Amino acid sequence: MEKTVKTARQLVAEVGVGVVSVGPDDPVMAVLQAMADKDVNGVLVIDNGQLLGIVTERDYALKVELKGRTARETRAREIMTSDVICASADDSCERCMAVMHSEWVRHLPVMEQGKVIGVLFLRDVLKEVVAEDEHLIKDLERERIESSGATGGNY
Repeated sequence: MEKTVKTARQLVAEVGVGVVSVGPDDPVMAVLQAMADKDVNGVLVIDNGQLLGIVTERDYALKVELKGRTARETRAREIMTSDVICASADDSCERCMAVMHSEWVRHLPVMEQGKVIGVLFLRDVLKEVVAEDEHLIKDLERERIESSGATGGNY
């Protein structure tokens, strides 16, 4: 019995959030507005199609609020995380989950041919990995019942 495995590309297409981004010189207020508009807790910082970084709610809280700065005067480039961990479009959801776990990230941009095609959020990847495992378990249970010749009630 083989496990059904989706790729990062397939999951990005299903989740449907798309690429939520701002420019590096956009004020943090624009970052917050983008998060609110799309109901996400992180946005990419992209310039001329190039991924420069990511800004999350945590970045805002730690680098703006706690430092006494303002969202109107602070720029995205000043608070973004520039060392962004990414996935390939062909990576399996299990691989994405492993990367997110080992790197302690909750947002995983998905790259194809040098371009961002979407972002996977931890909740979406976890939900998919669990669904894949549940499907495999049901298939194995069905196979066990069929191979034992059981018609029910015999243990």
